[in-house]
Amino acid sequence: MTDIVLPDPQQATLARIPEMLLQAQLVRARCQETGDIDMARELKRRLEAVTRYVSDKKARKDLQGETRLVEVLIGKLLGRTTKGQRADLEPSHDGKVQEIPKSDRSRFRELAEHEELVEQLVAKGVTERAKILKQIVRQETAASAPVVDASTPLRLGDFREVLADIPDASVDLVFTDPPYAKEFIPMYGELAAFGARVLKPGGSLLAYCGQYALPSILSDMSKHLRYWWMCACVHHGGNHKSLPGVKTYVLWKPIVWFVKGTNDSDDFVYDAILRPAPSKDSHDWEQALDEPLHYIEHLTPTTGLVVDPFAGGGTTLVAAKTLGRRFLGSELDASNHAIASGRLAT
Repeated sequence: MTDIVLPDPQQATLARIPEMLLQAQLVRARCQETGDIDMARELKRRLEAVTRYVSDKKARKDLQGETRLVEVLIGKLLGRTTKGQRADLEPSHDGKVQEIPKSDRSRFRELAEHEELVEQLVAKGVTERAKILKQIVRQETAASAPVVDASTPLRLGDFREVLADIPDASVDLVFTDPPYAKEFIPMYGELAAFGARVLKPGGSLLAYCGQYALPSILSDMSKHLRYWWMCACVHHGGNHKSLPGVKTYVLWKPIVWFVKGTNDSDDFVYDAILRPAPSKDSHDWEQALDEPLHYIEHLTPTTGLVVDPFAGGGTTLVAAKTLGRRFLGSELDASNHAIASGRLAT
């Protein structure tokens, strides 16, 4: 076999990244064949060093993706600990395996046990180890979610189809978080049309949205419902997302408030909710419970019906259940549906 050459971080240039990635793949294949865990560790170290040298976003993603695959290999070479064997006293190759921190050994084994999922995520551009491990946890949670019967008020599918049987003028509040990507912006108009049909006169529809799309969203939704107010969730503490394109740090997120005719609620509500960053354990775009708890409590009667057409991890429905309201929702993604159903079943 041709001699295998490890990537040299000192030669890292953007033009040489494809060559280095090919070298890394060849080294990884050799390590897989020979079981050389020490070479695999050195390959991981060099890939991380090269990543630090380059600033190109795509190149960094590619390098991080290859690093994750090397970590999968290391996890496979480490193997599972046997009963009675301490992970920090494992046999080593010249003592070097013991240089791998115990926490990393655990993570590498976790990646190895879910090799197929890791490969799928890397192929989709998800290369950060923390995000991949979080997806693994979600997959395991979804797999162990309680089996729920057909009467569960969370339906799998497109809301335009699976919520089509909701009677006209029967819903007190639609509270939801649609996807923000540009291709989904037209969904806000369809959401408002849905609200115009199912909301009771005086009922409300509140939806999170991205600031960049507000002109289109307000225009499309106003064709079906009456614009009432702009609310906000204010991110308290933690790191705030930066948007280089508009040169700003994002400290708040809009919640557009539309009504069917007018707002029939007797209660006052806050138009800004100060809350900590949500955990994101159930869904990448998971929102905190603070907002749905506040608006559901004050905009619906105790026997009211709350609907969430984009349920995601189920936060709105959990809030409605907590407050003793009736609730109904839909979710298009099967994994998110299973996680949300599990949350509602507990």
